[in-house]
Amino acid sequence: MFKLLKMALISLSLSSLSGPLKINEGVIELPNEHQVPKMITMNFFNDCETQMAFRYNTDYRTDTVLQVVKASEKDFIDKNILEFEGKTEKSLVENDGFIHSVVAKDLEQDTKYLYRLGDKELDCWSEIGSFTTENNQDFTSFIHLSDPQVMEELHSRTYSELLKEITSTKNLDFMCVTGDLVNNSWQDHIPQLNQWEWVLTDQAEYLQNIPMMAVAGNHEASAYDFSSRFNFPIDDLTQDLTSGVYYSYDYHNIHFTCLNTNDTKNSTSLTYATGLSEKQMTWIKQDLEKSKDAQWKVVMMHKGLFDAGSHSSNKEGEDYDIAIMRAQLAPLFSEYKVDLVLQGHDHLYSRSYPITGTFKDNEFVAQTSEEKIAEITFDNHIYHAYQNPSGPIYVNTGSASGSKYYNVVDYDPEAIPLEKAYGSSNRMVTSYYVNDSTMFANVYEVINGKLSLYDTFAIKKAQSNTDSNSNNFLVIALVTIGVVGILVAIVLIILKRRRHA
Repeated sequence: MFKLLKMALISLSLSSLSGPLKINEGVIELPNEHQVPKMITMNFFNDCETQMAFRYNTDYRTDTVLQVVKASEKDFIDKNILEFEGKTEKSLVENDGFIHSVVAKDLEQDTKYLYRLGDKELDCWSEIGSFTTENNQDFTSFIHLSDPQVMEELHSRTYSELLKEITSTKNLDFMCVTGDLVNNSWQDHIPQLNQWEWVLTDQAEYLQNIPMMAVAGNHEASAYDFSSRFNFPIDDLTQDLTSGVYYSYDYHNIHFTCLNTNDTKNSTSLTYATGLSEKQMTWIKQDLEKSKDAQWKVVMMHKGLFDAGSHSSNKEGEDYDIAIMRAQLAPLFSEYKVDLVLQGHDHLYSRSYPITGTFKDNEFVAQTSEEKIAEITFDNHIYHAYQNPSGPIYVNTGSASGSKYYNVVDYDPEAIPLEKAYGSSNRMVTSYYVNDSTMFANVYEVINGKLSLYDTFAIKKAQSNTDSNSNNFLVIALVTIGVVGILVAIVLIILKRRRHA
């Protein structure tokens, strides 16, 4: 009896370890920690309605297997399991073991699934996570966070606290991260893999149930380090993945264009940065052209074009490549009616006015016009909403871990037209709720471990072309019915008169 009780206590004390616990003839067998999946990320792939992608790491080579069951099944019973095999590759990052990539396909829309990752023959699995395929509702809910820049274990804990608060209080479809998840992986440096453990493995409790869509920051530009962590829907398979990755995806009526601002070496000059590469610029133009009819268009990028920090101040000392990227990208974003640009790099909160602009002396000159603003009450908050703004709004959302905070610098308000600029000394995160006509944003600080609302804003625009066409069809149908009704009435009157005659 005492032996069984002792075994039970040992089993409970070890229950926090990843992978299954086995008891054979009274001996507890632990999974080989070098075979257990870690650094797991879950990402949207080509079709959010029917697919979900995963990437993870193991120290030793194992098979790559993803098992999925509907959440209603509640257990991984053989007859109910959907099983997908992926690929295992030696990591291109030094001392990084093996990278595993796999995609679940042909799933049902708006359905919650449970999943686990690992090796079937070894019976070695990750903890069970969950995901829901693209919902069939008329709204989307996501968060934007940036620059955890975790460089020590303390930052992992403060980042955990933010993730716990935002994921437990908001019903989220996914999260957007605009770079610098880690600190010591900048260009030409050997990554410190324990930082990826802190920012991914240690956050598994929160990240295993929400897709993460991210872009590379300058602190993760080391050779293939960022691109090894995520299984994103890359349509330009010839792009250089050394410093990051660029890609796009759609969720409901929102198109996201995700840039790699580390890709700043022009093909004609390999010695210094001259703005984004010609190859990426070509892709950006093609992507914006293909998505020009999307109801909502959002850009994700690490280095921001317009904010109140020292990197993007339009004053002496700003990053040498940002002014060039501003001239490359701001006119495109305005031309293709991008609604929102999510930025990072400067660890503060800033929000621009809607920005358009022109070129003068080979420089981009920002312009803002008088925008119609409406007051909208939604979810017990009053939002000041731009109505059909003339250009995109550029937003920085501060630091998600508090590893570094930046002050607002003396920026030129004509060149950098900001409505809000705030050097917070608290962690920050922004939640977005988007339906067909309005995008609502709530900006939070984490104070004493709780979310505190700092700012709100909204963008209101005409309904989508699809709905407009549907409305037009309805009007035409009603008019047609009315005309037919009148004609029928006339015919009946004529027939009646003939009978009386």
